[in-house]
Amino acid sequence: MRNKYGSFSTVSAGGSSSSGAGYVAGGQNSAGSLSRIDRIAYPLETSSLLPTQLTSVKRHLAGFANSGVAGYAAGGIGASSTYDIDKMSFAAETVTLSGAQLTTQRYILAGFANSGVAGYVAGGFDGAPISGIDKISFAADTKTTLSATLTTARYSAAGFANSGVAGYVAGGFDIPLISGIDKVSFPADSKTTLSATLTTARYIAASFANSGTL
Repeated sequence: MRNKYGSFSTVSAGGSSSSGAGYVAGGQNSAGSLSRIDRIAYPLETSSLLPTQLTSVKRHLAGFANSGVAGYAAGGIGASSTYDIDKMSFAAETVTLSGAQLTTQRYILAGFANSGVAGYVAGGFDGAPISGIDKISFAADTKTTLSATLTTARYSAAGFANSGVAGYVAGGFDIPLISGIDKVSFPADSKTTLSATLTTARYIAASFANSGTL
């Protein structure tokens, strides 16, 4: 099944995941694209629908977070593709439109974060596969485009991070399908391609990371 939503999570300011939550934003159901945001509270693992919503209905978006501060839902497609980035404050659970925008309108893109520093959006589709990587600095919500690019332009890739060390973009769609894994090292934002590859070329896959204690 395609991943059509954006997800991000928070831990408390003290760094304890036992008092945080995960969020699932946007997506699509049988009626069409969604703007709703579900909250899964950690440690009870209860779910609730937030009264706040994304700024528009959208699917195929990328999610990342500045843990303890805010979650971000970037790009996606609803009535049309977008370069907008929604920002949800964790303290108030309110959504605003970030002043930063992606370089191009795009969807089916990968996201990851160096928590406390910046979020990254890599690849995607804007009429053709994209190799570019956008960086959203958390301090001022400003966007820059890295000089480093993905080894191969792609969409529907999986993004994850070892916060404070590096972000990774794995697999994705190109012709042929991609098994390679690109690494973006923090803080230099330089890209290398791992010798390790996925066990089979694939796209529209899920990703997550055990990044240690933030």
